[in-house]
Amino acid sequence: EYPLVEEDDEPPSIFQEPSDDSDWKSELILIQSRVDADEVQAANYVNVTRDRVMECAKRAFKRKAFCPLKPISVAFVDAYNISEGVVDNGGPTREFFRLLVKEATASHIFDGPPGARTLALSTQALSNRTYREAGMFIALSLIHGGPGPMCFSEALYQRLSGSPLTCQLTVDDIQDTLVQDVLKKISDAVTLEDVVQEVEESQDVLSILGSIRQIKSLADRDLLVEDAVTFYLFGRVQAALDQFKEGLETGGILPAIRKHPDGFRCVFVKPEERHDHTTLQEMFAPSLSPRGSNRRNIENRIISFWRDWLIDIEEGESNVTFEQLLIFATACDVVPPLGFHPAPSLEVTHDGSAYPTANTCSLVLRLPVHSNFDTWKTRMETGILESPTFGLS
Repeated sequence: EYPLVEEDDEPPSIFQEPSDDSDWKSELILIQSRVDADEVQAANYVNVTRDRVMECAKRAFKRKAFCPLKPISVAFVDAYNISEGVVDNGGPTREFFRLLVKEATASHIFDGPPGARTLALSTQALSNRTYREAGMFIALSLIHGGPGPMCFSEALYQRLSGSPLTCQLTVDDIQDTLVQDVLKKISDAVTLEDVVQEVEESQDVLSILGSIRQIKSLADRDLLVEDAVTFYLFGRVQAALDQFKEGLETGGILPAIRKHPDGFRCVFVKPEERHDHTTLQEMFAPSLSPRGSNRRNIENRIISFWRDWLIDIEEGESNVTFEQLLIFATACDVVPPLGFHPAPSLEVTHDGSAYPTANTCSLVLRLPVHSNFDTWKTRMETGILESPTFGLS
């Protein structure tokens, strides 16, 4: 069993008084501030291999002395069991939680398309407390500056946050093809006689869904389908949802979500907007030499290459995506809920380096110098795509 941090007997007033949803970031800042940054303990060290991130996380978080509100120190180990040798000043932790949240939400306890995940039912996962583990993984990521899942369906998030269920559930939301086909046949039946016949032929499935009812009108047909869809998507997974929410209680994350459901939505549900060249350009502030110097002239040219390349990425004219660029430079493929600290910056190298490098702890992306754009672009993309992990200086 994993340790959970219980709230103090007298929690801070921010947890007692109602506040506007614009304060959700202040709430998360408060939670993160409870991490005792000055006390690192051995039980919070996580040794990770990228092919088994979740397994490594479970092993570390099950230690009796593990504390969610003490710093987590991550060390990645390569395929040859050799430490990558990085000191965890933020970059490895962000990389670890990015991979952990991604692996957890892609696992068998979730269902649905990549951008609208919902809980799937697994009795074995319930018995093994796997849903609680997944909830705790996400909570720990938010506590320690990592990303949220940003892939939940609106319906799942509304159930988690305690918001009224406003989204329309349909038969298409059901991933089980057998159940979906049965309900579609009933829904598509035009006459009352056809509806009754489909219902009679589907008694086995409908009984499992708790949706057997007398059909006296087409309105009864619609109510039957609606009840069946709601039960399949939520009623049958209620125990899994409760267990998942128990994990999200870690460090006070779930109470914060329920207090600010609109604010935390962007952390759990896939945002409509995507990165563009403008956001990336503004995200990385260039560090330049004094005006008029020879170095500054070179840097101006490289920065113009950088800006043109960002446009190429946005237009699909690059082999690299914005997500891959962010992973290389920051160890995250999305901006964490509270942004990056410190703010990412750009430097132009003058040491003859042919490829880009990055320090994912200090969040510095270093650009190489080449005389023409095509060569510079090729070296940038090769350096990022062939990086075995993330950019390390």
